[in-house]
Amino acid sequence: MLALAPLLASLGGVAIHQNAVLLFGHPREASATETERVVVPLTALDEHDQPVLDLHKEDIHVIEHKRECEVESLVSRASQPLSVGLLIDVSNSQRGRRPPGYEHTISMFLRKSLANNGMAFVAAFNDKQYLVADLTRDISKLHAAVHSALSSSSGGTALYDAIYVAFHNEPSTSNSRNVLVVFSDFLDNASEHTREEAVQSALRSHTIIFPVAFGQVAQRGLAAAKALAIETGGSYFSVDSNAALEKIASSMAGLYDLTVSPVPASRHRVFHRVKIECDREGVKVIAPAAYYTP
Repeated sequence: MLALAPLLASLGGVAIHQNAVLLFGHPREASATETERVVVPLTALDEHDQPVLDLHKEDIHVIEHKRECEVESLVSRASQPLSVGLLIDVSNSQRGRRPPGYEHTISMFLRKSLANNGMAFVAAFNDKQYLVADLTRDISKLHAAVHSALSSSSGGTALYDAIYVAFHNEPSTSNSRNVLVVFSDFLDNASEHTREEAVQSALRSHTIIFPVAFGQVAQRGLAAAKALAIETGGSYFSVDSNAALEKIASSMAGLYDLTVSPVPASRHRVFHRVKIECDREGVKVIAPAAYYTP
């Protein structure tokens, strides 16, 4: 059975512990004014899944507890820097599942993602979590990290722990957009944390999760992947690697920051369940099923 020690040694990677502070989180204290307004990531796509770049706040309605929230602003993030995390399952279950060209396709996706001064990191997980390449703009370092992460498969699958640790911090104050692309069969069998805890951790840092699976996925894994996407405002892909990553890269151009004011009765709640709709014909919006207030 192959271990990840050679992978980490070759890139200076380190094991990630459960209490680590990582990647997208930036500690801060929220003021009373800030807690009365929340920013929710939203993606707008047309009927052909191409980004919609001219959406207005008047097109959007946010419903919470059967009452409409005030939409204060809707700002396109198309020209803003992007922070992308690649979280790669290197457990035993991934052995032999990766399609031809997988590594090259991921590298091309990274190159697109680093436009507008974006940054990316590469992490791997089995029953532990490993930071293979920290946030960087160095594409050669990221390519090497992807190659190394894909060179071994061993151990169990602690998917939810990996997601939870990546975001377990206070909400981010960064102006960058945060996206996590997860490659797995989504059959967690080793996590201490639940899916709900992983989702809440992502919501706290305003991060969208795009689950990507290749080949046949068991029903339990399919349900878990779809839930991660729906709850955080991402999309699930079970197609070939080229199509999946091209669609993710394209949809990122349709990202917006939606600023809303919670309904008065819910302002002291931490996690708020909402329904976000768009009035414009031919436009679909993808947004988290909940938002977080500090």
